[in-house]
Amino acid sequence: MPDPIARGGGARQPPRSAAIIRAAIIWTAIVRAAIIRAAIIWAAIVRAAIVRAAIIWAAAIRAAIIRAVAGSPTIAPVREVPDAAVPPLRGVITDWGGVFTSPIADTVDAWLTADLIDREHYLSIMRAWVRQAYDGSATVNPIHQLERGETDPADFERELAGRLIRTDGARVQPAGLLERMFAATMSVPAMYDLMRTLRRAGVRTCLLSNSWGHNDYPRHHFPELFDAWVISGEVGMRKPEARIFRHAAGLLGLPPQQCVFIDDIEANVTAATAVGMVGVLHDQPAATAARVAGLLGLPPARQDPPITRSDPPITRSDAPITRSDAPITRSDAPITRSDPPPPGLSND
Repeated sequence: MPDPIARGGGARQPPRSAAIIRAAIIWTAIVRAAIIRAAIIWAAIVRAAIVRAAIIWAAAIRAAIIRAVAGSPTIAPVREVPDAAVPPLRGVITDWGGVFTSPIADTVDAWLTADLIDREHYLSIMRAWVRQAYDGSATVNPIHQLERGETDPADFERELAGRLIRTDGARVQPAGLLERMFAATMSVPAMYDLMRTLRRAGVRTCLLSNSWGHNDYPRHHFPELFDAWVISGEVGMRKPEARIFRHAAGLLGLPPQQCVFIDDIEANVTAATAVGMVGVLHDQPAATAARVAGLLGLPPARQDPPITRSDPPITRSDAPITRSDAPITRSDAPITRSDPPPPGLSND
């Protein structure tokens, strides 16, 4: 009779072998997966190290080449790129009276003499008006109102004439007073030429004028001189208000930081630089032209003949405030705020 234990043992052996094989397969798969993952991780680490090393070596080689080129007697070094935070100057905004015309002080002095106006009395009146016009006070001021277009020029003429005294004792005639005040105005060809030169070079230009009335500018010249123009009485703003400088720059499509501003009144230049413009305090046309050309990287302008009589006479131009003999100023240099002297106050 066959042994039942032997038969039973023979029947149980195959299942144990299958379990062992399955376990071996599972462990083999686990080990293989672990090896593959480890290989991938190490490959990434090695690759990153190689890339970093390559970048470092490339930078070192580039620096060595740049140093070698800079020291070469035949290859010029590359120019430094300006700081991107400092925008290039692309526009020029300029005053009119005392810049494109003869000095306001000379013009007003001629009127005082011709109309027999008591000069000291005139200066005593205008000192107070001009000081208020530029000291930032909220006082209602005839100059504020005239320059912003808030009063009729005829009303201003009547108010001023009523305060003036003639040396012969006669009454000062209000009608046409502003026209007579600016009758001796002469144009400055050099400044006209500067604007033409700037526009040919691709520089945008804008007139920004405080007007004592606004009907007597030589507007037939404006299209060839300016891309835009701002007359204070037409926009309800006046220098030295910050908003009028931003308005002028906006008409050129430029931020104030990309604009040069020219004026013969220091308080206006100070206000322009406060909004970010580069200020040029005007005195002599040749000096202003050279300064502007230098700021914009242009060749110096040619010298022109002396100033000649304007056509037609400019009567109600910028506020009659005398020019300053202070040097031209930059925006990055501190500019001392000062009240401009009354119109007609000579520099002697």
